[in-house]
Amino acid sequence: GPTRGWRPAPGRALARTMTAPDVAVAHRPADPSKDSGWRQRVATVLGPTILTWALCAYGLGSSQFRGDELCTWWAATLPEESFRRLVGHVDAVLAPYYLAMRWWIRGFGDSEAAMRAPSAMAMGVCAGLVASLGTRLVGRRVGLRAGLVFALLPIVSRYGQEARPYALAAMFATLSSLLLLRLLERPGPFARAACYAAALTGLGLTHLLALLVLPAHLACCVRFTRDRPFLVIDRRTFPRVALAAGVGVGFVLLLVFAGARQRSAQIGRGGSLPELVGLASRSISHATLGA
Repeated sequence: GPTRGWRPAPGRALARTMTAPDVAVAHRPADPSKDSGWRQRVATVLGPTILTWALCAYGLGSSQFRGDELCTWWAATLPEESFRRLVGHVDAVLAPYYLAMRWWIRGFGDSEAAMRAPSAMAMGVCAGLVASLGTRLVGRRVGLRAGLVFALLPIVSRYGQEARPYALAAMFATLSSLLLLRLLERPGPFARAACYAAALTGLGLTHLLALLVLPAHLACCVRFTRDRPFLVIDRRTFPRVALAAGVGVGFVLLLVFAGARQRSAQIGRGGSLPELVGLASRSISHATLGA
């Protein structure tokens, strides 16, 4: 037997006191599926994003400014006082975009490629958001295919190569839809509602008509509340989403009022009242279908 006063080494004492489950936990190898799952999610988002960037960057500056792009270039290069008079009389609803482009050309110039680059980058981000939205709704394979199909659409590269706010509006619309889904999944955290409201604010500042996606968002809320197809939500979801949407839209009400005062200088150039009603109905249907 052991001699009197003998004590085992600390390591041996620990080994004697550890049970078999403890030893199994201590020697459990790292789960490779977690690392591979993270890599797959990143690849699902980056694949469509990089493809869209490549397609939009091809020939980005090969053609001169066309159509409304000349308006962007003109507004972005006006002197400060002339720019204030412009947004005060004609294009107040596009003032945030014009102001952002004025800051952009100070660092990157006013060439065709430089002024179209923000639209190309926004379309790439939008493709990644489409893939992420499809992954969250259905699965990774469906999300990847949705992002790749979106990247290959001709209209995506068309507006991704135009110095206008439409690509930014598409990005914010998709981002707001993704954030809405996250809010429906877990309506408790205030940060999710705040992010959704911020995305709607960015959407309205980019293009007011893009806010027509809101009826589709509220319709999704009602459908989730009534049917509960695959997400568990509580009764606070609809009021929370409606409140976040109201806060987000509230920040762009100033643009709405300014645009209403300038309707004779903007909408009056578009056509007759029946044409405007038809345009509004098509916009609502497209926005609802897209969401």
